[in-house]
Amino acid sequence: METLQVGDSLTYFHCDASVPPPGHMEYEIRLNTSGVELCYWPDYPVSGCHELCLQFEIPAEEVASRISAAYHLSHCDCVFREDDTGNSRDWVTGIYGGEYFKIPAGITGGPVLALFAVLKALVPEEGWKKAAEHRRAYRMSDPA
Repeated sequence: METLQVGDSLTYFHCDASVPPPGHMEYEIRLNTSGVELCYWPDYPVSGCHELCLQFEIPAEEVASRISAAYHLSHCDCVFREDDTGNSRDWVTGIYGGEYFKIPAGITGGPVLALFAVLKALVPEEGWKKAAEHRRAYRMSDPA
């Protein structure tokens, strides 16, 4: 069974394609000893963009398992390629056992895409609903 060490963490980043505001959004899913946190930006995350952060409890073993899986995947012989500028991007950074690791944006390979899906699924449906409501409210307040 995997256990978390002090400092073990993972951040999954999603950045929509480069489009004019308010058609863009970004989010991060952060895993650490506190559980999972969803931080959501309904537009480009710059000053004045309304960040929404939600914290959810999940078992420490689940967090440790996901961080370990990402770490080991970052060291496999998967096919990584450079990011395609302008497209939506997803990537992971983390610390596992005191070692920094990264799964870069613009990857090809089923195992990495499966990991991203698992990480997104750690956020309960209520979290994604609140993020969608937050985006609707933000877009309604946009004077453009």
